[in-house]
Amino acid sequence: MAADEQGIASDAIGMAARIGIFFVDGRGEHADGPQEEFAVFLRRQLQPGDVVFDVVGHVVEGFGQLADFGGGDLGDGSALVKLAAADGASGSCQRADGVTDAHSEQIAENQGGEDDHQYECQCLGVELADAGIKGTRFITTVKGGPTLDHLQGVAEKIADFGWHIEMYVPRNLWRELLPRVAKLPVPVVFDHMGGMLANTDPNDPDFVGMLKLLESGRCWVKLCGYRASIAGHPYADVEPLARRFVKHAPERCVWGTDWPHTTMTGYMPDDGDLLDLLGVWAPDAAVRKKILVDNPATLYGFI
Repeated sequence: MAADEQGIASDAIGMAARIGIFFVDGRGEHADGPQEEFAVFLRRQLQPGDVVFDVVGHVVEGFGQLADFGGGDLGDGSALVKLAAADGASGSCQRADGVTDAHSEQIAENQGGEDDHQYECQCLGVELADAGIKGTRFITTVKGGPTLDHLQGVAEKIADFGWHIEMYVPRNLWRELLPRVAKLPVPVVFDHMGGMLANTDPNDPDFVGMLKLLESGRCWVKLCGYRASIAGHPYADVEPLARRFVKHAPERCVWGTDWPHTTMTGYMPDDGDLLDLLGVWAPDAAVRKKILVDNPATLYGFI
């Protein structure tokens, strides 16, 4: 991780000092011991459809470098790899170092080479799952990204691996999206508070529909404040919206900063300040423990 003119690195270090989470580079390199929990941020946007596995094949070998996260004096460590995007490179389904893949033989026997592309996708999906991948992102807000028509197909491809979809779509698509999400065979995380803005009416039909999906026990919402703000820094206007999510479904909320804020212009959010906002949104310590510890452990399979 390198510093830049906007102070991204110093903000990340300040964040780490507050909550004991340290950031590492895309190769998983670190120097703080396996007893810590790490967040690894990789680049680009995951593509839809048949390339949902292919595009990440070229990073699989690097996952072997994360193997030591599970050791150390404490005996248990959790690594969360966030694959923000993909660069369109085609994976070759090569096995990651140190990853056993007994399932691949099963797939090979069942497929018999009938569909090489489908087999490679399944093989790579198994390797990613064995390496600790827990989900895929679905983002319609970037050029060349998927459309809602790709959603069902992506969900079907990842269902066998026990993954979830982390979804970020524009606010105007939720009316069409709600019934689709309800029918998906995988859990869904609504990134950035589902794209809802700070001035969202509590009785807004789309917002109410999102709350009902949280009630289903199959969906989650990621509390990430500044993109929902209309007023801008210090993002105080997001508090009512965030509190509604927390009050309605504290057991379905997780939290994130959206670091390193690569699309931001002007004021660069301070990740420590963003963490402090959570204390305002969820003043009860037991609820914050759910959001920061218990819920992620369930969602990402840390338990």
